Amino acid sequence: MKGPVVIHKRFPAFWTLLTVLIVSGLMIVAAQTTGGATGAAGAAAPAAEPADPNAVVLKLGDETFTAAQFEPRFNIALRTLAAQQGAPLDAATLAQFGTLRPNFLDQFATQQVLLQDAEKRGLSVPEAEVDAQLAQAKEGAGANFQQALVQAGYENEAALRDFIQESLTLQREVEALQGTIQVTPQAVRGFYDQNQEQFRQPEQVCARHILVADEVKANDLYGRLQNGADFAQVARNNSTDPGSKENGGDLGCLNQGQTVPAFEEAAFGAEVGETVGPVQSEFGFHIIRVYKKNPGAVTPFAEARDQVRSQLVNERLGARIAELREASGIEVFPENLPQTAPAAPPAQPGAAPAAPAPATPEGEGE
Repeated sequence: MKGPVVIHKRFPAFWTLLTVLIVSGLMIVAAQTTGGATGAAGAAAPAAEPADPNAVVLKLGDETFTAAQFEPRFNIALRTLAAQQGAPLDAATLAQFGTLRPNFLDQFATQQVLLQDAEKRGLSVPEAEVDAQLAQAKEGAGANFQQALVQAGYENEAALRDFIQESLTLQREVEALQGTIQVTPQAVRGFYDQNQEQFRQPEQVCARHILVADEVKANDLYGRLQNGADFAQVARNNSTDPGSKENGGDLGCLNQGQTVPAFEEAAFGAEVGETVGPVQSEFGFHIIRVYKKNPGAVTPFAEARDQVRSQLVNERLGARIAELREASGIEVFPENLPQTAPAAPPAQPGAAPAAPAPATPEGEGE
């Protein structure tokens, strides 16, 4: 009963992105061997050509990155993001994600600041650890490693190895910063007490349903249920909902907003044990039985403690990273980035053509 998947046109928060890049960014190489993010595409997408490839897009001390140096990094990140969301690397996806260059440049700048700080701290990654990660990527890709490497956006194996080393260094830098952050039990308790609405669990209804195409049959089934027929068995024998039919129509516990309005109104308005319907929606006619209700309530502190502490650590980590960036004097020049979408990779011989790009990405429907 959920609508189409949204293509989220954003990169995750930076410290979350680190884990994403270290894990997904490596394993995307293996994913490419089975189609992965490339869909019907069979070759690497060339990076978009900047108006001036030698234009500086980032400056940190004496070090600079040009548009031409930045674009391959963006290409790898774009492919990782597409793989996470199950989006094909076709013209439509690239047109949507191509607008993220300024966003990624900003995060790439933060990454360079952290790498600089890691060097000052003397943080390093043993070669054996890098080799182990590279071997893992090779094992996952199998015989198609070289092809998968290019499809994932890496120029060669050395580029992947550099990426692994850099990612692991960033991981150590973040861990080092986290080690300097102190969150007292009093701070955790205080945040919880002052922000209880953040920890409120929404009201839920747990329900079964039977879905049929016409109202006459729905009324007939409703009458049988009122006369004592077993709801689960009637659902198995008659429901047209493949997702719940074999489970006796059980939909589990639902929050508000998870189903279409007519269904939600009937389910949340019913008493426990009550059978309501037929309720019409765009899917057909529903007969609903609510078997449990979970009232909205604030999660007890004992259960929320670890979540609160992690939240406070992340907030303070973000502030510490912002301080490092401010002190570094790093400069970014997004006006020098390419303005065109990355080029779509050519389709493999015999592959079906990609669907045309929609005017705007679809949102979630019910």
